[in-house]
Amino acid sequence: MMEIYYVNSKGIRLDLLKPPYLLQTGDFFNYIWGYESVDTSALSGKITDFIRGIAEKTMLLSILNYSKDDYYDAINHFHETVEYDVLHKQAGRLYIGEQYWQCYVIASDITEWENDIELLDNQITFVAEHSFWIKEEKHEFKPSTNADKTGEYLDFDFDIPFDLTGDAVGVGMIEFEHYSPCDFLMTIYGPCTNPRITINNHTYEVKTKLDKGEYLVIDSFAGTVYRMRTNGIQVNEFDNRNNENGSIFEKIQPGYNLISWDGSFGFDILIYLKRSTPKWKRK
Repeated sequence: MMEIYYVNSKGIRLDLLKPPYLLQTGDFFNYIWGYESVDTSALSGKITDFIRGIAEKTMLLSILNYSKDDYYDAINHFHETVEYDVLHKQAGRLYIGEQYWQCYVIASDITEWENDIELLDNQITFVAEHSFWIKEEKHEFKPSTNADKTGEYLDFDFDIPFDLTGDAVGVGMIEFEHYSPCDFLMTIYGPCTNPRITINNHTYEVKTKLDKGEYLVIDSFAGTVYRMRTNGIQVNEFDNRNNENGSIFEKIQPGYNLISWDGSFGFDILIYLKRSTPKWKRK
């Protein structure tokens, strides 16, 4: 059985398959697509788009313990952990294995509760603004000082469709399996100027300067570009994105992806593998 647990926005984890919390059942694997349509005649219509809005899920959770004090502490700890997210408007994550559902706990309906027995059942309701299950894959790329020091990037058993020349060069690849293009979070580390990364001939570039210790974040799902300064101040770089060769938020295709950049900086790419229902797999 895969692990099932909740992590709130402060990083506190609640294991839902280990005492004092024991998950009984839930509708985690259910989903529904909404749709938009137009009438094409008096007897038929046409679906024009599929949509996913805010979604709710429920689970039945038992809370138990063999000491009344520990039992009360477990009840209070669960409430305070999930309530923190609601009060701070920062979603937590419900995990099934490596996949998570970003959500809030918005309702608790306690049943089977008796004062002299350290056991209760709690019907929990979750709500998510973006109702997809997500698995993350992180890919890291380090800077290279010159072409002679880029052996880890140059050892390919295939032809590169451009010349590897100049004082600094970086070549890499990402390969992953999925059934649709994926959103990503790209983090570029300074120092560098006008960082430019090409993935399968699509360019991701921002016309800005990053000092040492600063980093730039491109979030394709949120549609944001910002630079984080060393003092913790976030600077909006949305208007400095280069869209001459297409959107900087272009999703990354599954399969093999060739990556190139000038090698003067390092960066990470976090791929979001999204599904309507968690992937069934053994532990």
